[in-house]
Amino acid sequence: MSETPRHFGPEIQGGIYLRGLGGAKPEIPTSFPALEAAAKAKMSPEAWAYTAGAAGLETSMDANRAAFARYPIAPRMLGGAGQRDLSCEMFGVKAAAPIFSSPIGVLEMMHPEADLALARAMASLNLPMMISSQASTPMEKIAEANGDGLRFFNCIGASPTRSPRAL
Repeated sequence: MSETPRHFGPEIQGGIYLRGLGGAKPEIPTSFPALEAAAKAKMSPEAWAYTAGAAGLETSMDANRAAFARYPIAPRMLGGAGQRDLSCEMFGVKAAAPIFSSPIGVLEMMHPEADLALARAMASLNLPMMISSQASTPMEKIAEANGDGLRFFNCIGASPTRSPRAL
C-alpha cells in the first residue's frame, strides 16, 4: 500500500464554500434524507429494496440510526493542529485511517462494475477493503482491481453441510 498521505481540509472546504457562493449546490446531497432519496431515484426497485432493507423486524437498523443520531457530525475548522496523521496498523500493515469498506454482497444490483470500482477506490485511498463472500465479481478479479491494496475476506454462508473451506 502507498505511504503517501491524503490531504483534505481547508482547500477542499474552501472550494465547496466558493462554489456555494456562486449558487452551485453539491452534486451529492449532504443530508442523509436527501442522499437516501437521491440513491433511491437512481436505483431499480429491487436494488433499493435490497439496499434499504434490513433483516427481521429491522430493530438493528433502527438501533444503528438512533446511535448515529446521538453522535452527530459537527464540522469545525481545527486551527494549529500541524500535520495530521490518521494512519494506523492493521494486522501489521499500515492504512491511511482506521476505517475500511464493509462487505456488501450483490453490489452488481447497484452498478455492474461496483465491486471493481470499490476495490480501485479503496486502493487509491490507501484504505483496506472487506470482500464479501457474496460479491458479484470473483474475488480474484476484485483483488486484481485492488492491486497492492490491503484487503480482507468476509466468509459467510458456512453451514453443517457447507464448510468455509468449500468457499
